Amino acid sequence: MRCPRCDRQLVTDDRFCSRCGLARCMDGKPIDPLIGITVAGRYRIDERIGVGGMGTVYRGTHIRLGQSVAIKVLHERYAGDQKLTRRFEKEALTYGQVTHPNLVGLHDFGRTEDGTFFMVLEYCPGVSLSRLIREQGRLDPLLAGDIILQIAQGLGAAHAEGIVHRDLKPENIILMETRPGRFHARLLDFGIAKRIDDDEPRLTQAGMVFGTPEYMAPEQARGKTVDERSDIYALGTMLYELLAGDPPFVGTDKLRIMQQQANEIPKPPSATSPGIHVPREIETLVMRCIEKQASERYQSTSDLIRDLDELLNTTRMTPEPLPASSASEVPLNTDIMQGSDPTTRLESLVLRATSVEDMKDTGPMTLRRERARSEPPSIASLAVFAGLLCIFIGLPVYHWMGTDDVVETVGAPLPTPQPDGVQTNAPAQDRTASIPKVQEPEKTRSQARKRTLEASEANEKAVALAAAKAKVEAERRAAAAKAKRLAKEKAHLVKARQRLRAGDFASAQRECGAVPRTSPNHRQAQTIKERASLALKLSAKTRSDVDKGRCQQAMGRLQTLKKIAPEANAIDEQIAFCRHSLPPKGL
Repeated sequence: MRCPRCDRQLVTDDRFCSRCGLARCMDGKPIDPLIGITVAGRYRIDERIGVGGMGTVYRGTHIRLGQSVAIKVLHERYAGDQKLTRRFEKEALTYGQVTHPNLVGLHDFGRTEDGTFFMVLEYCPGVSLSRLIREQGRLDPLLAGDIILQIAQGLGAAHAEGIVHRDLKPENIILMETRPGRFHARLLDFGIAKRIDDDEPRLTQAGMVFGTPEYMAPEQARGKTVDERSDIYALGTMLYELLAGDPPFVGTDKLRIMQQQANEIPKPPSATSPGIHVPREIETLVMRCIEKQASERYQSTSDLIRDLDELLNTTRMTPEPLPASSASEVPLNTDIMQGSDPTTRLESLVLRATSVEDMKDTGPMTLRRERARSEPPSIASLAVFAGLLCIFIGLPVYHWMGTDDVVETVGAPLPTPQPDGVQTNAPAQDRTASIPKVQEPEKTRSQARKRTLEASEANEKAVALAAAKAKVEAERRAAAAKAKRLAKEKAHLVKARQRLRAGDFASAQRECGAVPRTSPNHRQAQTIKERASLALKLSAKTRSDVDKGRCQQAMGRLQTLKKIAPEANAIDEQIAFCRHSLPPKGL
């Protein structure tokens, strides 16, 4: 027989359900006794939609408004437990204090006449994120990033109020489909949430599960103080699962998973199985979220939201291919050079140059264009502009010198006027010969050619000077980029040495992997990497010796490990354990 409230299999001799505390009905058809009743005189319970460790969730209806609501009821067996009733009340207060579109809103909270605690929440029809993962497996990186971004936004509102969730997992995320393939995410279940500045007695007691091992931060698995960075670790773990199909650590042994969360570094999502394609930038963000040290993760949800939103926008926007023609291929001496008006020629050149630049950037607004608008023009673009400017100035000068020549009269002087009545007897031939001939002086043409050559030489000098400046600037930028790259590599080496001394050998290897083979720092990185590799092998052999009781052999390797990692506390603990396990020397 199964419990009518939570569907748990009941033992034959039990009078109450061990999960929800419902009194067992021995006769008649088993039904949930809360279905059909009215809570607080306003909310009618219609059907059960979920069961948890502390309470049951029902879909209800506001009697007068007809509005669908979610009613969460505390199990009967916990009605007399002050700690759990206080936790239930704190969850309701958390819902009431934090308001955000990605969080569930609170309508009402109280206690029925028979002493049952309840809270009335906003009803969110949809599917849980865990169900979506079961049905689809891995999700598209854009969809996965969008879901995590929404959860981070709601979580950021809770962090702003000083509230840490402590139980982020796909089961606590409800997805409502707004359009095909797009979801609105809502965060649920603040049952074990905690205020960072809460000085009240702890509500977590020994033997009670307060989190899910697959999504616990290392400090939470060790029982240490948690803060908003612990929730960021859980967010990164969920994004890892959405990209790879499984969390970083899975298994049936929950204690083993908690040990892995505290000590082992997971593989990147793209390395979990062949065929997985994850954008490198998103994978880097995921690995930063699940760093073992809280100081190396994102320090706030606002930083995570900013970087994740920028990555998603960059991934969505794909620039269109550029046309084959370029500014250098646009003919400047065909239709532009024709015509007699210099102003028309100059306008044509400007329009042609502008149209070519517009053709290069006809795609959608991209991140590259936004950055280009904020950056000053490069030396190469200034050189091109200077060359075009010289052409624009030279063309009107050439046109003016070629068409505005001085027309002079050469030959016999003008005829002398004759008195009235006197007719000249000069033949028509002589009169025709006396008409001056119009011709272009040789001196004017030579001056025009000279000015054209001077303008061309000035243009060539300007272009050469601009090219030289561009080359110098390019060399300066290359030197600065090299210095920056070397500084970044040295920073990786410093981190690698620190992590090697602290006993984080895998992380030290990863830091050394960021130094390329062509770098002058590669030899140092290779040395640190080899020491970290040796330490990992010694650690594995030491763990095997300790498990098999060979503490004498383990002590020798632990001494070597201590020399490699003098600041590793775990090695000191293993040495102390082996020393206590060895028999006394005086016997």
